[in-house]
Amino acid sequence: MSVKREPMELQWTLRTAPHAVLDILRGCNVKCRACYNSTAKLTCRSFEQVKADSETIMAFRPVSTFGLIGGEPLLHPDLLSIIRFLKERRHSVEIFTNGMLLTPQFCRELADAGTDLVFMHIGLGQIRKDLPDNQSTEAVNKLRDEKAKMVVDAGMEAAFSVTLQRDTLNELPNLVRYFLASPYLSYCLVTLYRDTEKTGQLEGSLEEGIRGTFTPYSSPQELSMNELQEVLAQQGMQPFTHILNSVSRDTPGWVNYMTAVAFGNVETRLLHCLPSPFEKWYVARYYKKHGRYPFYNRPNPLAARAQLLLNGLCGNWQNLPFLLRNLFRRIMLKRLIVQSIAHLAPDGRLDFCSNCPDITVKDGKVVPVCVCDNMSRGRKLEIRN
Repeated sequence: MSVKREPMELQWTLRTAPHAVLDILRGCNVKCRACYNSTAKLTCRSFEQVKADSETIMAFRPVSTFGLIGGEPLLHPDLLSIIRFLKERRHSVEIFTNGMLLTPQFCRELADAGTDLVFMHIGLGQIRKDLPDNQSTEAVNKLRDEKAKMVVDAGMEAAFSVTLQRDTLNELPNLVRYFLASPYLSYCLVTLYRDTEKTGQLEGSLEEGIRGTFTPYSSPQELSMNELQEVLAQQGMQPFTHILNSVSRDTPGWVNYMTAVAFGNVETRLLHCLPSPFEKWYVARYYKKHGRYPFYNRPNPLAARAQLLLNGLCGNWQNLPFLLRNLFRRIMLKRLIVQSIAHLAPDGRLDFCSNCPDITVKDGKVVPVCVCDNMSRGRKLEIRN
C-alpha cells in the first residue's frame, strides 16, 4: 500500500529564501517557442552592474545560490569573472543556458571558475544549428546526453529545463522517464507556460508590493499546476516540498519532487521519496549554523544514503529495504522542480510564489524574475490598505 504524505512547506520567508538570479544580458543564439525575455540584439550588463545587482539582492535576503540567466549567459564576455566574483563570496553558482556553446574546453573553464550546476534548455521546437530541421525526441535526447556528459566530465552537475504548454503535456511521462534513467542529469526544471504579455505593465517591487490592471483572458496553451501534478501522480510521484502562492494560498506555485535512483548493469531501480521530520530538523539546524538556508549542495553518495536512511527512520520505512537491496549500486538523488509564472489576481495584486526563490533586480528594484520584463519604469506605486 502506498503512503500518502503532505509535501513539506519550506521554512523560508520572502526575506530568507536562499536563492536569486542575476539577469546578465539580453540576446540569444537560439529561438525558442515560448521564450518570454529575449531580444535579437545582444546587450550585456557590465561586470560592475552585475556586482551591484548582487549586492542589492544580498541586502534583501541572505542568498546561498545565484543563478545566471539571459538571453544566453554564455555569450557574456565577463561571464568567468562574474562566476569568480560570486564564488569568492561563498555562493554556489548555476548557469541557465541553451548549451549551444558548451564544448569540453569551455566546460573546464566554467568549472575552474567555480560553476556548480548547469541547466540546459534543449528541446523540441527550438531553432538551433546543432539540431536538424526534422527534429525528433531521440535527436533531442542525444544532444542533451552529449552536453550533459561534457558538463559532468568537467566536474559540474548537469540539469535540463523545459517549458510545457498544453499541446506538449503528453510529452511529460516520457520526459520524466528519460530524466530518471539518465546517469548524468541531477535536476529537471519544468516551467508552466504563461502568456506574460497578457499580464501587462506592473508597478512596485517585492518590498512595497506589486500590482497591475487585471484583464480577464484565456489562453488555450496555459496549464495549471494541478493538471501537471495529476500527470506526475500517475507516474507514482508525490511532492516532496512546495511553496504556496502569495494570493491564492491553496495553490502551490513551486513544487519539488525527489526520487532516489539506483543504477545497475541490468535495471534501474526507483524510489519516489516522501518528506519526513528529518528534513525540517536539518534545514533549521543549517540555518542556525550558517545564517542562511541551504539551496544547492554538491552531490555526495554517502550523504545521499544517509539522508535516505534518516528519512526512513523518521517514518518512511520503504527507504530501508531500498537501501539494503542497492547496497553496492550507485544511488543518485534526482529532483524534478515545477514552477508556475506569476499572474495578476482579480484585485490587481500579483500572485507569485510567496517565498519566491527566483528574485532578480530590475531598474534597482527586487522583483520576481518571471515578470521582470513586465515591470514599468516611473512613478512609485502607492499601496493602499
